[in-house]
Amino acid sequence: MKFYYPEFLFGLLLIAIPVIIHLFNFRKFKKVYFSNTSFLKDIQQQTSSRRNIKERLILLSRILAITFLVLAFAKPYIPQENTVSANQSHLVSIYIDNSFSMEAVNQDGRLLDEAKRKAKEIVATYGLTDKFQLLSNDFNGSQNRLLDKEAFLEALDALEISARTNDYQQILNQQERFFKTNNGYQKHAYLLSDFQQQGNLQLQKDSTAKYHLIKLKANSLPNVAVDSVWFISPLHRPQSKEQLVVRVKNYSDKSLEDVSLNLKINNQIKAIGKVAIAPRESSLDTLTFSGLNTGWQKGELKVKDYPMIFDDALFFTFQVKKELPITIINSTVEANAITSAFDTDSFFKVQSIGESQINYSDLKQQQLIVLHNLKHISEGLSQQLIAYLKNGSNLSVFLPLEADLASYTNFLKAAGANYPIRYQKDSVMAASLNLKHPVFENVFENIPQQIDLPRTSAYYQLSNITKTNKQNLMEVDASLPLLQAYQIGKGNLYLSAIPLEPQISNFTNHGLFLPLLFKMALLKRQEQKLFYILGMQETALIDNVDLAASEVLTLKSAQQEIIPELRNTSLGTVIFFADQVKEQGFYDLYKQDKLIAMLAFNQSRNESDLSYASDTDLNNSFGKNTEIIEAGTSSIANQIKEVKLGASLWKLCIILVLIFLAIEMLLVKYFKIQANKTAIN
Repeated sequence: MKFYYPEFLFGLLLIAIPVIIHLFNFRKFKKVYFSNTSFLKDIQQQTSSRRNIKERLILLSRILAITFLVLAFAKPYIPQENTVSANQSHLVSIYIDNSFSMEAVNQDGRLLDEAKRKAKEIVATYGLTDKFQLLSNDFNGSQNRLLDKEAFLEALDALEISARTNDYQQILNQQERFFKTNNGYQKHAYLLSDFQQQGNLQLQKDSTAKYHLIKLKANSLPNVAVDSVWFISPLHRPQSKEQLVVRVKNYSDKSLEDVSLNLKINNQIKAIGKVAIAPRESSLDTLTFSGLNTGWQKGELKVKDYPMIFDDALFFTFQVKKELPITIINSTVEANAITSAFDTDSFFKVQSIGESQINYSDLKQQQLIVLHNLKHISEGLSQQLIAYLKNGSNLSVFLPLEADLASYTNFLKAAGANYPIRYQKDSVMAASLNLKHPVFENVFENIPQQIDLPRTSAYYQLSNITKTNKQNLMEVDASLPLLQAYQIGKGNLYLSAIPLEPQISNFTNHGLFLPLLFKMALLKRQEQKLFYILGMQETALIDNVDLAASEVLTLKSAQQEIIPELRNTSLGTVIFFADQVKEQGFYDLYKQDKLIAMLAFNQSRNESDLSYASDTDLNNSFGKNTEIIEAGTSSIANQIKEVKLGASLWKLCIILVLIFLAIEMLLVKYFKIQANKTAIN
């Protein structure tokens, strides 16, 4: 055991005071005369013996009370077990949370500024030979260097809010790697943060280091964030009506009414709205707008909220296409009902080709591929179509009259769909439609009770092997589907069991045929994300870009210009952002002077929830060898000095002082001095 203030041990001399009082009895006695004193002498001897016991017990309790009071002021402690040498230097890793939640305020200002002040107090408690690491959410290479006090303070002053966030385990892993690469020191790790809730975690950390959690408390603040947006239709046509679904979340414990929504497209207000949000819940709203021209569009949805404003705006981009490429693969290239249907709308750019004319590199650019009257599917075409589907495009298969069932079976099996078993000559009429499927959305203004559906005199009987990713769109009954839809990878496969020849069915002449074809073409999934999240190691997939040896793609914003890493794959060109994108907003992707795409980046919403972990949660997560320190408003330097020395015993000393004072009071009040009563006959 050692003492933090050993000079207070001179106070043990105060023990002499109760000893002196005990030795010199200052009580005055009154003389009383008796004629016979023999009986009184016996009583006096018994009383004196009991008084001596009482006085000695009182003296002992006073001595112990004074002793432990002096020890409490001297602050005794038990040195840490891993303290190798009193002269050994310290290696100190200080993590400062510089995420957006640290922009919250308390009575001392921003939490980040308070964290910086506390970090300076911590550093001040160490010596000139001690070394430091300044760690933040940025995790850049310079944060792995050993720093002296002066260099640490310079780096600390330059620290600012970062868009990147890390969980507790990632932080502990960084500190552990730092400790392992620098041996021969006493190790101390400090984490200064508001410690937002991250669930019930069992964290792994360096068992040879002492961990100190400095909790910074913010004022209770309501926070509203734009959580996400998405379009009801992923395809955008010039001047068409657009419907944008928005999700806004209330992170406070109070209901919010009339939260204003403001939607801008290309810096022009396109829609406004208001939502009410229950505590800790999300609210959805749909904003409708139109009047867009062809090309890339920049969208911004905003709410009004203060002081946490980093999540009040969400940026997104999308493309309005001039036309939609569609390829029809036939046995012949003659015009047919499908070509005629798409020709009714100039938005669709249709090409009809034979199998021998297929340019496989061009397939991935198509919004929809239609197999019509194609008797045989080659193995090469089968592989390309499956890759095309998995990449997120649509494929419609209309089985011909004289289909090569073996080749169709091989293709559809490989794709994960049902396949034709036999050609059945039997007159049937569709009895029901799956109106819940998106292909029928907005097709009917109202549905009559006796709806006239397509008829056919022959059809293909389909297998019933695939069930999980299949939906019947049109059927005679559950066992006799005429049109099915499958989700294959990111794309959609539509399989018709009805041949389109007019002598077989009236499908091509039915009023349902044209809107059904249009929906098959328009329901392609989103080619590119509406937005990306900073610090999430995300990638973007765009159409393949051919670059010469000296050419690069450049990502530009008003504040930044970067050259991202690229990788060409069979699905397209993958762009890796890593940590290069620092600020939220819009970024233009260029090949030389040609605009390739527009991308939007937003701050992570992980910091939006201002709910904090309790001491119990932190103790359970961080485990042994961890000290939790409340930052408060006063200096924490003395707390740090005590904690880094070892287990402090001054609180135990105070408890013992109170115990011995209580014993003294009990002795004085309840220990009675009485002689044994003797009967006198």
